[in-house]
Amino acid sequence: MEIAREPGGSAGGSRGRRWAIALALGAASALYSGFSFHTATKTPDFAYFWTAARVLLSGGDPYAGRPGVEGWTLADPFFYPLPAAFPILPFCWLPMPIAGALVMGISGGLLAWVLTREGAHRLWMFASAPYVMALKVGQCSPILVAAAFLPALGWLLPWKPQLGLPLFLYRPSARAAILAAAALAASFAWHPGWVGSWLRNVRELESHPAPLLALAGPLLVLAALRWRTPEGRLLLALALTPQLLFFADQLPLQLVARTRRQSAMLAAASLVAFGGWYALLEPGDRYVLDAAPWVMSLLYLPALAVVLWPRARAAAPAA
Repeated sequence: MEIAREPGGSAGGSRGRRWAIALALGAASALYSGFSFHTATKTPDFAYFWTAARVLLSGGDPYAGRPGVEGWTLADPFFYPLPAAFPILPFCWLPMPIAGALVMGISGGLLAWVLTREGAHRLWMFASAPYVMALKVGQCSPILVAAAFLPALGWLLPWKPQLGLPLFLYRPSARAAILAAAALAASFAWHPGWVGSWLRNVRELESHPAPLLALAGPLLVLAALRWRTPEGRLLLALALTPQLLFFADQLPLQLVARTRRQSAMLAAASLVAFGGWYALLEPGDRYVLDAAPWVMSLLYLPALAVVLWPRARAAAPAA
């Protein structure tokens, strides 16, 4: 993808600003994630990737991990495809909070780099509730969003297929498809029977409906009216894939914005959703399930409104 020069500045100056923004946001992401992991009262999602990578390197089977099994100190089994452990292999020798901080910092830096290339209006994504939640729990959505713009990161897309596939459809790339297939091939070479073991674990999961089946979800089928646009494909594919309606998995929804105003509106709506959900929590609530109505009403439906908004009336993205 060719990098256009920004108006009023040299290519070198533009590149320098992009590096500065990427480094600053990457460092801030690392610090926040590291602090969150170090002070967490509940096991962050990143601990599952980190533990699975360590089990793989020791020659074990991460899908056999259960509470009480030696080497598996987590409350749940491993629910992710085997390629989810591959990106963590270079970091799994580090303590979990440090490894997580580095991975999330690199993810945030790469995401900032590609988003500034697309236009500064995209940076509102970093102020959204899905981005903050992804950092807090150590989810892969930031790096997968970056992979939508960097085909060289296509091998990461199988990390979480319910996000990887919609993001691939947003910006299809032969190179990304080949690299994703290579990651899957490597996973079968390492552990030929992992799919069956993974599916057995996934059957234990609860509360991962496709948004289309959630409250007001059928409205999302209207995104098919914009199937020819990247934003329409992304939204419709996300609506059809099972996911946890708990903010972090919905980070790709920020990509449907085409203008600064739309981007700011989606980020603000996500923060209102998070604030409303958090303010109404009471002891004993099933806090993940309670987030779903907020996610549907203030993340998915505003994204649908943006996708259906006439493109001719949208201002050009501000650089």
